[in-house]
Amino acid sequence: MLIPAGELRTESDQEHSNKLQHPEPGDQDDVRRAMLEIRRAAQSRHVDNICGAYNSLRRAMAGRKIRDLFDAVTAALGPTGMAIVVSSYSHRKCFMCDHGTVVCDQCDGKRRLPSGKICQTCEGLAVTPCTFCLGTGWADREIIPDEIRTVVVDKQFLHTRADLDKLINDNPEMAAGRAIQMPFMQRRSLVLWLMRLHARLSNIAQSGDPAAAQHQQELGKALDQIAAMQQTLSTAVDEKSDSTSAM
Repeated sequence: MLIPAGELRTESDQEHSNKLQHPEPGDQDDVRRAMLEIRRAAQSRHVDNICGAYNSLRRAMAGRKIRDLFDAVTAALGPTGMAIVVSSYSHRKCFMCDHGTVVCDQCDGKRRLPSGKICQTCEGLAVTPCTFCLGTGWADREIIPDEIRTVVVDKQFLHTRADLDKLINDNPEMAAGRAIQMPFMQRRSLVLWLMRLHARLSNIAQSGDPAAAQHQQELGKALDQIAAMQQTLSTAVDEKSDSTSAM
């Protein structure tokens, strides 16, 4: 999983991107310790560990050129080092929710109100979109370092596009117009999946990042696909629904 060289900002880019945003070079011992930290983080395969270790290396290399930082990552992790870092940031999760949703406050995740009626706030889903990440399930984009942000956003788009293709391929009933015949919990799972994909694609489209402009046509097409699929699904459970489908 190598990153094309042209997608990474280097010292040939705009002047403000030439140096990390710190005034003085870090101590060489700090750099060595940070390289060891990122090596151990990569071995752990834990996204947050890798992102934290990359940030430590950035601090240790304060004042140096970004290309030097990338070279240090490559020295620590090998030729796929920057790809590992980018992939980690593209998968980093929102700490406030579970895959973009939180338990509905109105019905307390029970799907129904005390009156027995379907909760209109969550439309019977028991959850609502997270207001912190706006339903994406992703960590705040502002925590992504500037020098890799465009590549991370591009990776997030590719992940989301692949997830949408998988959803379509794994659920032929939707294309055949038989989605309404699915058991409620299967429909609910699809609705939540579509909500998350829609939130992610919308987030990318509105990010203003160059990666969004690059995929503008694909983003529009994918959002139209999701809107069409959402129309085929009933998000609420009617009064005759089997009580065993309750959360």
